[in-house]
Amino acid sequence: MLLRDKKCGFTLIEIIVAMVLFLLVIMMVQKFLIDFTRQATKQDAKAKVMEEVKEVFRVMEDDLRHASFGYPADNPNVNLGICRFVIDDNCSVGNENFCKNNTDRFFISDGWKTIRDNTIDNCPDGTISNTNYEALAGNEYYANITSYTSGAKSITVDTLNIDSKCRQLKSTTVICGANNTTTCNDITSKTSVIICGCSNPAANISQEGRRINNISSNTINFLSTESALNFNNCANGIVLPAISWYIRKKNNIYWLYRNQKKVIPNVNNLQIVAGYDSNNDGIVDNTEEITVLPVNAKPEYLKYFQFNIDVGYQWRNKEYYFDYSFKVEVRP
Repeated sequence: MLLRDKKCGFTLIEIIVAMVLFLLVIMMVQKFLIDFTRQATKQDAKAKVMEEVKEVFRVMEDDLRHASFGYPADNPNVNLGICRFVIDDNCSVGNENFCKNNTDRFFISDGWKTIRDNTIDNCPDGTISNTNYEALAGNEYYANITSYTSGAKSITVDTLNIDSKCRQLKSTTVICGANNTTTCNDITSKTSVIICGCSNPAANISQEGRRINNISSNTINFLSTESALNFNNCANGIVLPAISWYIRKKNNIYWLYRNQKKVIPNVNNLQIVAGYDSNNDGIVDNTEEITVLPVNAKPEYLKYFQFNIDVGYQWRNKEYYFDYSFKVEVRP
């Protein structure tokens, strides 16, 4: 009997099966690469926004570090409680062209502005000598409230120039080099102020932040959307120039603002709490994380501010959000 020859090569069916398996592997690898590329581009979009948010908070931290910068030790920030910072809930008014509902606003005393003219050449060049610092000790770096009507949205102060050299110059224009001039007013329109030391019915010291609409002579008029001040007697109050942080809608986009300037878009939420060690035991527990600083607050009890922000980014025509938290320790 003749022996049958052994099979050589592959049958057509085997080749077809191998090709199908190979194509399936190729498709799986392709799907993996596509998914990986998509996730990478999504993470890249998020990372870019994350870096912008970090840069924004670096600016905010710098504002915090320089709140009341250069003020003498016996300044009103100590004598009248914490006047350097104000957290308020005026964004509960629901007018989203004013600020986004249920978000917080934060007012920070503008320490740089109060000492801008204490330089050798009277120009805002950031050069401050030891002599300039010594000159700070005997001056008041705030405006006194001279008149106020309860329920009004305006307040009159004794001066808009809250540093000594501005007061000497009496609002004249300072020439800084060949092409640089600056008007010597520390409290200006389109910015913000902190109103501090007004006696309320309980005779406690309070602090409030307001955004300015315009200034007529020495009368500061607040934005119409701002809440009116309701103290019975505000003649004992002081006013500090301030930087305000808040969320506002512009062209159907929610922006984080610094004063009147847009900083970062697609911000859905901003919540701020203060770590205030009310019993002065060196530990801030959950009950001491508060959204409004108490009246007559002691600066040495204020330990930190915690910021929580919800920011969006675009990817494949969809909006995605992520939370970011930022904590800044405060030194009295």
